[in-house]
Amino acid sequence: MKQEKMVRKAMEGRKDVEQMRDPHLEGGFEKIEKDHQYLRQCLKEVLEEIGHGALTEYLELEKKPSRLRPGMGREVVQLLSLDFQLLNLVEENTANQTNRKRMNQQGSNAVSGSWPGYLKRLEGQFGKTSQLLDGMRATEVDIVLTAHPTESKKWSILDQHRELFLCLFQLENNLYTGFEREIIRDEIKGILERLWRTGEIPMEKPDISAERRNILYYLREKLPQAVRLHDQWLMQHLEEFGVSREEMLRTNPCQAYDSGPGLGVTGMVTRL
Repeated sequence: MKQEKMVRKAMEGRKDVEQMRDPHLEGGFEKIEKDHQYLRQCLKEVLEEIGHGALTEYLELEKKPSRLRPGMGREVVQLLSLDFQLLNLVEENTANQTNRKRMNQQGSNAVSGSWPGYLKRLEGQFGKTSQLLDGMRATEVDIVLTAHPTESKKWSILDQHRELFLCLFQLENNLYTGFEREIIRDEIKGILERLWRTGEIPMEKPDISAERRNILYYLREKLPQAVRLHDQWLMQHLEEFGVSREEMLRTNPCQAYDSGPGLGVTGMVTRL
């Protein structure tokens, strides 16, 4: 009898765990593995087509590769760096798709850390929307842009990453025919070849002028897009929260600070 109670209790606990289990999360891990293997296979084909087929064995992490031959160390490091970048893109795409499914099925506030999620938590703390807006107006936000030479990438590389991400997004459309999917696959292989020939790892530390050009690219091309998307997202969900567009908040001017000036970063360089 005691054993039966223990078994019954264990089964009830297992049932509770199954109810708490997020099906989107489980499907996300499977999708990451599937999409990463897809991109890996494309990369293998590219390497074989351009005469670097000997490197493909280093993408088989479940197998023990042969010892490095003289002169291959740099290429293997470049290959592993590219492979990790592919994994990062796959994870980002999967996270976006998983969040979309969760929001469509459970509501926009189902995503932790999103504006709808926070607005839902604040719903009971403000009697009127004007109080929420007053609180947001009183909040100062400082945008801090940092760039570390060991982590920064050239804008041309970032553009290729973006193109590859868009190809992954296209493959999410089940309406594409097999022929159209092959076209997208060829585009992916072309991007991978350009990334391989360009090289993701800088061999030399960028100088101040190169870092300045890099940050100007972010300021001119990326930051305006990010701010615009953020404003659209926030305004949409504020309307869902009951805030009219006439009541929308006006943001305070932002101040940007350099978190760690390096050698050679003078006032003149900053003004330029």
